[in-house]
Amino acid sequence: MRMRQSKTTTACDGSPAGAYPGAWLSNGVPAAAATGAVSPTRIDPFAPLPHALLTRLVQLYFEYKFWLAPYPHRPSFERDFARRREQQAGQDEWVALVYGMATNALMLPARLLPVSADEAKRLVMVSFEHMMGFLKREYDEYSVDRLYIIACAANVAQGNGHTALCRELIGSMIFLAVQRNLDRESTYAALPPLEREMSRRIWWLVYCADRAGATCEGARPVLNEETCAGVALPSTLDDEALELATAGLEVPLSADDKAEARSPSPLWGFFYSAAQWRVAGKIYSRRERDQAIPPEPGTILQRIVELDEIIEELDDLLVDVPAFLALKPDAAAVRTPDTPVATSKQGIVVQQSNIWVTQQAIRLVAVQYRRELVDLRWSAAPPPNAVVPRSDILAVHKLHENERAFLASRDLIVGTLLSVLQALPLELVAVNTCPAISMIRFVASTLLTDHGGDSLSLGHLQQYIDYLSRLESCVYRRI
Repeated sequence: MRMRQSKTTTACDGSPAGAYPGAWLSNGVPAAAATGAVSPTRIDPFAPLPHALLTRLVQLYFEYKFWLAPYPHRPSFERDFARRREQQAGQDEWVALVYGMATNALMLPARLLPVSADEAKRLVMVSFEHMMGFLKREYDEYSVDRLYIIACAANVAQGNGHTALCRELIGSMIFLAVQRNLDRESTYAALPPLEREMSRRIWWLVYCADRAGATCEGARPVLNEETCAGVALPSTLDDEALELATAGLEVPLSADDKAEARSPSPLWGFFYSAAQWRVAGKIYSRRERDQAIPPEPGTILQRIVELDEIIEELDDLLVDVPAFLALKPDAAAVRTPDTPVATSKQGIVVQQSNIWVTQQAIRLVAVQYRRELVDLRWSAAPPPNAVVPRSDILAVHKLHENERAFLASRDLIVGTLLSVLQALPLELVAVNTCPAISMIRFVASTLLTDHGGDSLSLGHLQQYIDYLSRLESCVYRRI
């Protein structure tokens, strides 16, 4: 399904070519793209990136970044890449998609790259300019590939400190996703199987970006939880199994079964990441409601009980993950951050870093909201029909008690996160670039405002400063 939009100067040309020729043919792919016709005057759009280097960057993308954002469909993409799809007419969107993937790879830690840090900076800027030039063109139609291109451009903007541009890009991505009705489960039923699942992955990338921005940057969430709560979580079928299922062929029994999931599919980590941010969406929907219209004193206790149930749901999410994603932070001493990890397991560690760091960041949001509710309860005037009027001394005592409870919960979170980080190789935590740094900073920042001067909090703060310094030196290459 393709949507027709009014003319705008904030987007691309009208090329409807997507990443999955079989899925798009019925939706208006140009005849040249369908037949493989090559334009005789076509200039190599990847001239700034030698083919050997581009091939290596694509490999790095699938080795590392794909474990965080499983897009595009790998088998389809690899077939298109092998046949040099960019040489066909009407492939501007495809070319921008490949530049986005290359950019994500170029922002990996320097030691993983086949080029120098300075050359990586230059190529990131070249790729970013190509993506932005594509996005600024006028357009009538777009595919879900466009949303991923915007996400890639936003990642570069964030990495270079352009927070306003990053939020603007993510805002446009959210708008296009909603206009395409990706926030409604009924939309997916009308799509061919492969397009359905890839559209669902794009939706969850959009959703997670919105919730992560609200968590780490203090931005208000844009998506309305009530209208999008019905969208199902992404499938855990890997791309090869998904292709078999799409073709009506037999899928291995273990492909979509957590109890049998011995194979480290990239989709398991993505599934749990999406589930965590959905729990965060429940927290934000309630927090937004209460900030817009403060609850009546008689309903605050009910709010606290609801929130405690959501926190319990968040804690329970990772209790039963597949064995290859399980992480025991207390076992940090068993492996130091500098211990080498087998190449075959690096993607798994990247996912472990993402989901276990995310858990603590969301948990901190929840306990902050809980503190606000309890403060509101004991700061409000007592109910007029109270049997015994509440004394001011009791209210002050309860407020102090609430602050101590918050600090205890906060200390548990910052300590747990430190244990998680110490149990993972720094370089693989750095693969998640800005999102990882933002979540770690968010947790550490509470030690600046609520440390209370005790030695435990100050010790944690020093450890976070040291860790973030090493992490940022591994990630940031501002242009």
